[in-house]
Order: sequence, then C-alpha cells, then structure tokens
Amino acid sequence: MKAVIQKLNVGLSYCDAETENDILVVFRLPADSHFHVGDVLDVDLFSLDSEQTMRNLTRNTSHRIIVKNDDIHDLRLLWPWHFQISISSAPTRACNTNMKAEPCGPANSLQPSLPVMADHERSAEI
Repeated sequence: MKAVIQKLNVGLSYCDAETENDILVVFRLPADSHFHVGDVLDVDLFSLDSEQTMRNLTRNTSHRIIVKNDDIHDLRLLWPWHFQISISSAPTRACNTNMKAEPCGPANSLQPSLPVMADHERSAEI
C-alpha cells in the first residue's frame, strides 16, 4: 500500500508514513537509507512483525524494514482519552482504497469491544 512520509525522526531513527486511508505506519529507518518528508513508499501492511522489502517510489530504491503490529495506528479512531490507538486490524482497511469509512473485513473488525448501554439503561443508573 502506498504511504507518504509525514515525519522523520533521524535522532531516534524512526519514520511516520500515512496511507490514503488514514493509517499511520511507523517503522525504524534502515541504516543505509535516505528518506525525505513527502517521499511515497510502498509498504506491505499484511506482513507485520516480519522483515519485508519496502520500496521508496519517489527515489526508486528498496530497503528491508520490519513494521511491528503495534506500529500501525488508525487515525480515524480518535478517542477522548487517547490521541491515537494502535490496532492490529488496520490491515483490513488496506483494500479499502475507495475512501469509504467501513472496513473491507468483518463488519465490526475495527470497533473496540466496549460495553454499550441503551438510553433507558443509562437513565436507570442515574
């Protein structure tokens, strides 16, 4: 999936890249790499926690990286108590290139498992 570099942290050797589906991919920069903000990358979001070949489409180079499962963040899921949350099901949106809000996997694959109360149940507690 294509992702555009949004932020580089050369001191910590990390890169943040965002897909067109608002998935933030964070990975450690390879030692022999030369990346710049705005570079377009081709990253495999289905190969998490294992080494993969990432292509820098802007510079026509290839690098070996590891994208960890905890380093995929869904920027659409913003909660009052979290700025972003890490989800392991973000790759289910990898095939959702038409920018729709629903995932292409199971219907509730991106929803957190929080208890839901009906309005009448909430008023009974008060």
